[in-house]
Amino acid sequence: MVLELQKINDVVLYYFFRDDDAATTSASEMMASLVAQLIDASSGSEKRRLMEILRSSCQSNVLFSKTKRPRDFESLREIFTQMLQGYPGRVIILLDALDECTHSSLVSNFLQLPEAHQPSDVRFFLTGRPVVGHLFRTIPGVATIEMNATADIALFITQKVEGNESLLPHRDRIIATVNENSEGMFRYAGTCFQVLVFINSLTGAAQLRVLSHSSAWTLLAGFFPATF
Repeated sequence: MVLELQKINDVVLYYFFRDDDAATTSASEMMASLVAQLIDASSGSEKRRLMEILRSSCQSNVLFSKTKRPRDFESLREIFTQMLQGYPGRVIILLDALDECTHSSLVSNFLQLPEAHQPSDVRFFLTGRPVVGHLFRTIPGVATIEMNATADIALFITQKVEGNESLLPHRDRIIATVNENSEGMFRYAGTCFQVLVFINSLTGAAQLRVLSHSSAWTLLAGFFPATF
């Protein structure tokens, strides 16, 4: 999706929340990343303007401030919002897997800035499981598209299995188990398929060595012993 958006020559900023890494579930880390990406995507006088905003904020908030306020979401939000004011061209911000963000409400509040502080040409594209839907669907101007991830995952894994002759004998069990365990996560479904193909390519002792690792058993819970 990022690659497709970049084809229209707008500035595309993105952040993917991942619950397997504490640093990537933080709203503050998201905002820091967006600031860095916007600076990196700019050039010439505009880049100098953004760097001056960042420099001034660092001096006032860290070097010269008696309180020495640490880098937090609000300070980074102030920097980012100021950078976006008057930015030449449209900026598209893609935030993926908001349900894995530890403070999704902060992101929701950011999208509800008073009109006087809203950048003129910024668009947001958000994804997340229904658990965070209530934080965003009531925001004015936000359109919600409900997606049936379970059906999409079922179609994905069915096509993958049917395209791999070695897995066809176990087609029904693989599809049923992935659908049962994926909980709407494409990453799980894709990783399971790759691991299944790899293990199925091994023989005897090599296959047992891979399956002796607890991580493999955890990932593939429900597939064995009937599948192989």
